[in-house]
Order: sequence, then structure tokens, then C-alpha cells
Amino acid sequence: TFQASGTTGITTLTVTE
Repeated sequence: TFQASGTTGITTLTVTE
């Protein structure tokens, strides 16, 4: 799965197989 979240101008990308 691919999950992307953005908080206060900070973008965090999490990739889980």
C-alpha cells in the first residue's frame, strides 16, 4: 500500500509492501 500525508507544509510518505 502507498500512504501519503501532509502536515503543516511537511510531506511524509510511507510505503508498505
